Amino acid sequence: MSNEQQRKRIKTRKYIIKKSMDLLRLNIKSLKIHETINNDKTKLIKSSNCHDNNIDKKLLKIITMEEVAWHDQSDNCWIIIYDYVYDCTKFIEQHPGGHDVILEYAGRDATLAFVGTGHSDNAKKIMEKYLIGELPFNERLFRIPGGIKTI
Repeated sequence: MSNEQQRKRIKTRKYIIKKSMDLLRLNIKSLKIHETINNDKTKLIKSSNCHDNNIDKKLLKIITMEEVAWHDQSDNCWIIIYDYVYDCTKFIEQHPGGHDVILEYAGRDATLAFVGTGHSDNAKKIMEKYLIGELPFNERLFRIPGGIKTI
């Protein structure tokens, strides 16, 4: 085997290891969410925890992940948290952690990052005004009718 082939093999292995570590980190975050739910120490995934209880859930627009994916720029930024879709375009510059934090998840699900960072009740209240819809049932990762989805 030539040196060039060996270098390519090593590079490929490093890439595979890096991707595996990313998946491992994601799984660990998921387990932490699952433990939180099982321990019932907090109300993280109760549907009322992520938006105003006064909003009529029947009036929320159904928005697919494919549609959300088209909104991944600073001037058109949607994110998904707990299967709810938020238009964060006007909030990006106001975010205490900086605009990059939100833009990293623009057009994608940001639930694990949101949970991992920890947000105050006030932050969750601020989110209410940016709620524009929810994912269809078949695309939801966290919520099912009448409760939460177990992981």
